[in-house]
Amino acid sequence: MDTKKYDKLVSLANQTLYQIYTLQAEFNDKTYKDLDNTNFRITIEIREDDTKIPTYNTTVIIPVSNGKAQTPEITYPKDINLELVGTQHTLKEQFEIFSSSIAHAYDKEDVKGSVIIYKSEDIDNVKAQSRFRMMVNSTDDKTIYGWIEIVQEDKNDKNSIISKISEFYKKIKAAVKVVLPELKLISETVSTFSGIIKDIKKSTSSFSYLKFNSLNIFVIMSILLL
Repeated sequence: MDTKKYDKLVSLANQTLYQIYTLQAEFNDKTYKDLDNTNFRITIEIREDDTKIPTYNTTVIIPVSNGKAQTPEITYPKDINLELVGTQHTLKEQFEIFSSSIAHAYDKEDVKGSVIIYKSEDIDNVKAQSRFRMMVNSTDDKTIYGWIEIVQEDKNDKNSIISKISEFYKKIKAAVKVVLPELKLISETVSTFSGIIKDIKKSTSSFSYLKFNSLNIFVIMSILLL
């Protein structure tokens, strides 16, 4: 294990988790972490010195440099919107938020690279799950750190997400006969991302509410005992 590279990848993994989901993880010298929640699951894998790029037929590549994400030119269907769980943003807007969050993580760690969104199975098999691999280099390209792969899955909203995506595809096919594979990747990634964020925000709000009320009860009890 190259400690310097491992530490950089772990730090970037945590920056990414925080920027996207406001989460963090303890790796404890391991290269794999599973954040399995009642409502969602996020798994993270890291590999040092590995330059292996997923070679599936369809990928969406987002180059990241100087803290900026170069989102690819995707043709979004006119007047056909994907209803996302937990947000009023459009598919394009939410994809840009997702991409910018990752780019900010790269910038925080002073590295650059590319984010490759891909699917490990048939592109037509709709799921509330997506995966992306973050290739990581030093800003001067002299050091290859390796990659970080994140698989995100929305568990409690999966039926709703799959239904909304399927309806979105149906409307597109009725209009233009075909759904671009890149659009399929983006729609799954963004739908899952939005659903998970909704759950995290909800759980955070609930915790803050319980904490606030517990404090109030403590204060009231203290007054009564005076």
